[in-house]
Amino acid sequence: PVFADSPNNDFHLALSSPCIGFSGLDQQGALDFGLTEDIEGTARPLPASSTMDLGCYENPVFYDISLSSAPGVLYSTIQAAIDACHKSGGGKVYLGGGKFLSGTIFLKSNVTLYIEAGAVLLGSPNLKDYPDKSPELRSRTELYCKSSLIYAEKQENIAITGRGAIDGQGAAFKGLPWRERPYVIRLISCRNILVEDITLRNSAMWMQHYLNCDFVTIRAVQVYNHCAANNDMIDIDCCRDVVITGCFADSDDDALTLKSTADRPSENITIANCVLSSHCNAIKMGTESNGGFKNVTITNCTIRPSRHPTHRAGRAEGLAGIALEVVDGGSLDRVTIRSEEHTSELQSH
Repeated sequence: PVFADSPNNDFHLALSSPCIGFSGLDQQGALDFGLTEDIEGTARPLPASSTMDLGCYENPVFYDISLSSAPGVLYSTIQAAIDACHKSGGGKVYLGGGKFLSGTIFLKSNVTLYIEAGAVLLGSPNLKDYPDKSPELRSRTELYCKSSLIYAEKQENIAITGRGAIDGQGAAFKGLPWRERPYVIRLISCRNILVEDITLRNSAMWMQHYLNCDFVTIRAVQVYNHCAANNDMIDIDCCRDVVITGCFADSDDDALTLKSTADRPSENITIANCVLSSHCNAIKMGTESNGGFKNVTITNCTIRPSRHPTHRAGRAEGLAGIALEVVDGGSLDRVTIRSEEHTSELQSH
């Protein structure tokens, strides 16, 4: 590693393959995070883009992980940057310029994972890279989930943003039991969540699972999920104060799904201006409905058949545009769905 003193007295660590930039740490502090791989280092400043969207932090810290010629970077490097960013009080961890192979990443409070346009975070095809996580909150999802590519529990002010992509490489787990297949994103009992502009594809199971979270914003996300069984787009589960807008989705299983798999409702949810496709149900509440659904408004969403030529679940043309399935207890209270647009293929079903 080579450290260079910058004009603002920050220290930067740059590795050529992969490349990591540190700001706001002294030399020993950076070394303490274990980022001393046997790769020849070259000093360079952080990019100008490091100044964006961190107004909520008084002294934001930026960690830039770039890839030049190496085929990938394992999760230990990405996790070390997230840990250092969190310890420094918050900021952004950048992925840019290539493909990054990773096992489970633990997102922490006040950290944004920013994936630049052209960069792809790839889920490892090796199951041993996804440690089992049993959350404190007990829910029915314990029956069919124990790991994910991105995980957080009891964290706040966390975000996944950028014009890049996350690819779970879920085909590697095809045929495994439910609980052996990692989700791509699983956030549990977290607050103040933003997922924006990112492209998500190829989960081994559900793409996104938000369980018992508060103040969740999902905006302008694109999802394509057709590589395995149980390929949902998103599952909002026992969450409160949720806004989902401007998203595009094409999934083999249910697309925009609300669940309540524990002893509390999903409530105060607004969904608007999305384009949704599914071989099953484009918009669904249930089947896991234990805690019920309250104060849900869904407006101005377009539902169309999936573009994917084959299907594992449902039918080629889909099962339903809107499915309300309160079949496991709970209730449906103050739910409004209006101004939905369906293409002609779905209107007849």
